[in-house]
This record gives sequence, C-alpha cells and structure tokens, in this order.
Amino acid sequence: MPGANKYKNLLIVCKTSRLDRFQKKGFLDKPYIQRVYKAQLQETHNQHHGVIDEFVATATRMGKKVTIRSDDELRPTDILGTDLVISMGGDHTFLHASALIWDKRIPILGINTYPTMF
Repeated sequence: MPGANKYKNLLIVCKTSRLDRFQKKGFLDKPYIQRVYKAQLQETHNQHHGVIDEFVATATRMGKKVTIRSDDELRPTDILGTDLVISMGGDHTFLHASALIWDKRIPILGINTYPTMF
C-alpha cells in the first residue's frame, strides 16, 4: 500500500464491550443476565477482541508500534506522537476518538468489530 510506511505509531481506540461494562457494574451475577444475555454478550465480546488481536498481530509483524486504549480511558494526551488512530468498535468509539484528535493531520480509520449486529 503506498504510504503505509509513514504510519509507524498506531493508536488503537477500542470500545468497551457490554460484557466488560456489565462486569464492572456487577450485573453479570444477576440471574436474568445469566439466563438471557451472558452467552450473547460473551460471543460479541470474543468477536470484538478477536478482530483487535488479529489487527495488532498484523501491525506488529509489519513493524508498527501499537498502543491500545479503551474508549473509557482515552485522553487527548494519548494522541501525542501518533501517526494514525484506528477506532475499533462502532459509531460511538469512532466519534469519541475523532473528537480528541486536535491535530487534523492525523488520520483516523474506523473498523466495525461486529458488523453482523445490524
């Protein structure tokens, strides 16, 4: 890909999955969540993280320096020294990451990590 070598420092902004959010709030212990949602939450969580893991492995093999931040922990200072921001999640993750890029010369790439959801 022409120009691919100019992007050496990658920042991946990944969404916090519902499974992660539910775990943080203690909702996974609720019987209703266990019965109805846990398998679905685990499946989407695994698919999301599988996409991220594969992307990171590929970028690392290409000699890229990869930093990963969740959308919950992303700060404007995380953008410093970044050549390319990759948003991995959905619309919210992309909009949140793009709002923090103050240097408009830094491109952002959005990857939907669960495209079969809709």
